[in-house]
Amino acid sequence: MIRQQSSSIIKTTNNKIILIIFSMIMIVSLRNVINCYQRLNTIMIYDNQTPRTLSEHFGKSHNSIKNQNTNAQDVTNISSSIGSSSSNSSSNDVDVYNRDESQSHTNNNNNKEKSIKYIIIGAGRGATGTHLMTEVTCLLGYPSIHFALGCIPQKEKTIIKNNNHHHHDDDNNNETKQDVEKQEPIASDYLKLYKLTRKITRAVYDALDCSIKKKGCRKAIEFRNFLRDAIQNLISFVVTMEKKGIAFHDYPFSDILTSMLDEIQRHNNDSMSDVIIRPIILLSQRDPSVYTTRRIQKRQSDRDMVCKNPAPISSFKSIQEGTIRLEGGGFDIMSCLDRALSGLPSSKAKALTLSDVFTTMTSITKKGHDAEGLRKVINYVDEYQKSVNAIADFSYDMFAQNKKTLKEELANYILNQTVLHENQQNETCQYVNYRTKEIISNFAW
Repeated sequence: MIRQQSSSIIKTTNNKIILIIFSMIMIVSLRNVINCYQRLNTIMIYDNQTPRTLSEHFGKSHNSIKNQNTNAQDVTNISSSIGSSSSNSSSNDVDVYNRDESQSHTNNNNNKEKSIKYIIIGAGRGATGTHLMTEVTCLLGYPSIHFALGCIPQKEKTIIKNNNHHHHDDDNNNETKQDVEKQEPIASDYLKLYKLTRKITRAVYDALDCSIKKKGCRKAIEFRNFLRDAIQNLISFVVTMEKKGIAFHDYPFSDILTSMLDEIQRHNNDSMSDVIIRPIILLSQRDPSVYTTRRIQKRQSDRDMVCKNPAPISSFKSIQEGTIRLEGGGFDIMSCLDRALSGLPSSKAKALTLSDVFTTMTSITKKGHDAEGLRKVINYVDEYQKSVNAIADFSYDMFAQNKKTLKEELANYILNQTVLHENQQNETCQYVNYRTKEIISNFAW
């Protein structure tokens, strides 16, 4: 009898323990499911169709995310449409991409207050309205660079070379150094910024020439390392500048967008830095078929470098994690290099040249006479625009409008749909030709 009672007590106790353990497992699992669901609604994906959250991808409707309407009145800002979900982030996280961000952030890991600096990237390809987009960032008070043209704050125009001097190439180090040393330190920053961007532009154009002439080509691995270092130097220098934000437009920034975002992310992950970089992506776009055809007709397609063996394109944006990713596609220089060099023996990797990796739009389409090649390039352009649109702060097609877009109108659209409304510059930017170091009245060549 005593044994039976003891056995019964033990069984009851074991059942209670099992029940308690099971309950604890269910609670932990439920909490993980809730956290996972919250993350699903803050992550954007793109799969060559339309941008959406992961919960939409798996079947749940999310009405706050809409496809872009080409009407300027209804331009959709994807980041702001899901900005409310950022409230789910932990208080220990620095939410870099919150639409309602303040002028500074505090990193609780080291109790250091971090200031915000904007890097505005005009991600539109050439001939999509990049001049207009540059005029807009200038109008908003952000120093901008578009090839050798751009703008600087009115008070910084002392960097401009005296018109009584003869013009000289901006790479003449002796004369440039002499000019810069006569100016205020902050003013010389803009000349140095331009030289850093020109260093990247020249390297990319050298790669283009290699793709066309098939001679005098740099080694792929050398070019990759050079480009990576040059982009890192550019981002690091922007951080040291006193200006709240800087804008970069047109080529080659559309083709190194991935690398710039990666370098910005690397900088933001550095706990020792007292600056958080907030990338603002402005996309000017155009019908892919019309764009490609016009580039070929105007003989500009030789200036479009294309990856011979591109990786599938993908884009990713997590507001909660403060992460933006873009990778792959026909125009991503860095991912094309990585893909070409991946898995090669050391000897073959060192021997690989840029002509083995890249070609041009003209070559693929045979100057527009190859229908299959033409479709391929049109598809590359379409994929690029859709992928960037999925992560852009603002997208606009000026060619789809019923009337000419004025820069003042476009500036208002951008202010209303991006965080730039919180940092509108109350100062005038003056157009400048960085190469000749002259003030210019119109933003035109």
